[in-house]
Amino acid sequence: MKKILFFLSICSVFSLTINAQGFGSASSRGPGEIDGFDPSAGGIGVIVTESSVENIKGHKYYEDNKEMASVYVNGDMKVKCMVRYNAVDDEVETTDNDKTYKMFKRDNIEIVLDKKGYRYKVFEEENQKKYYILFNKGKVSLALRPKKKIKLGVKAATNYEKDKPSRYVLQNDYFILTEEDKFIPVKFKKKEILAALSSKKDEVENFVSSKKLRFKKKEDLIKIIDHYNSL
Repeated sequence: MKKILFFLSICSVFSLTINAQGFGSASSRGPGEIDGFDPSAGGIGVIVTESSVENIKGHKYYEDNKEMASVYVNGDMKVKCMVRYNAVDDEVETTDNDKTYKMFKRDNIEIVLDKKGYRYKVFEEENQKKYYILFNKGKVSLALRPKKKIKLGVKAATNYEKDKPSRYVLQNDYFILTEEDKFIPVKFKKKEILAALSSKKDEVENFVSSKKLRFKKKEDLIKIIDHYNSL
């Protein structure tokens, strides 16, 4: 808690300096953004949103609980804070005093979950910035774009039935991120994975066979790509 409060207080104080220099001024901020320090000035910035309570079963986040994360800007670690990924709104959030703060969505920021090991990074597609989860640290990575949607509930047709409440439904779309920052959509199938790693297909197959790994298991696929990156 002390670390988050310190981080937020630094945002507020530093914003005065940046606004004086013409960064993060009201005219340059997007809708909903508050005074904070812009990543171009070395920080990560914050955006405030109102918390809301919805009568929907489940939650809108990819993680079940907040996770400790290290936030990097231009490769330098800037702050540690508790985060969760909002898979409905495509935002990485942290909270303090019942307020929700969203990280600025910038491609020079990486958010690494300390215990889980994966990281969130922004990529731009069709003029829209989106978060992806990256599981590998090398030139090629298994990538995930988790999305949650609301499946609407159904009212009971008779007194003998029960209402079915609305609920959040998770959709996981997996990709192989190439050296050229191209996302190749994949299923956890041998043929699709080998096609994405075709430049070293024989070496990958030999490694999988020798280690008795399975292409349809995510943890094994991460190991396979780690080996590919080492070749």
